[in-house]
Amino acid sequence: GFTLIECVTALAIIVVLAVGGATLVERAVRAGQQAHARTVATALAAAKMEELRALTWRFDHPAAGADVRISDFVSDLTQTPPVAGGPGLRASPADAATRNTPGYVDYIDALGRSVGTGTSPPPTAHYVRRWAVVPLASDPEDGLAFVVVVSTIVEQTRPTDGSWNVARLVSFRSRTRP
Repeated sequence: GFTLIECVTALAIIVVLAVGGATLVERAVRAGQQAHARTVATALAAAKMEELRALTWRFDHPAAGADVRISDFVSDLTQTPPVAGGPGLRASPADAATRNTPGYVDYIDALGRSVGTGTSPPPTAHYVRRWAVVPLASDPEDGLAFVVVVSTIVEQTRPTDGSWNVARLVSFRSRTRP
């Protein structure tokens, strides 16, 4: 009789351990998916930040000696490579980093390719990348802040804390005189 009780007890312990192990495996898989999403999102945010920082924002010194501000206000960064017809480094709407604003948003698929722009994501989008160009209050003519936010669209890669923001980068740029 004791052998049967020992077998049932051992079987119960094995079942409890198996269920606990399955939960750990599920959590590990989800953590891996989220880590991958954060890594990709950070790379996408860094790439857009580099595009913003590469646009012309400088002083030119003609022969007359007066400083002339040279600014790119025509590049469309929703296209790769950038083309004319966009806002460039014009000040973005106040909520451009948090809302899908034409000219300041693009959508990226699972392979890191741009799959569209506009106010709503196409079905193949995995990430939404938004950016804002904000003139600095202390020097609006010569100082800019760039904010790039990349969020995941795919349910299983969202952070468990309920936030959608996966990567956020902020950078400042100012015109300098040589």
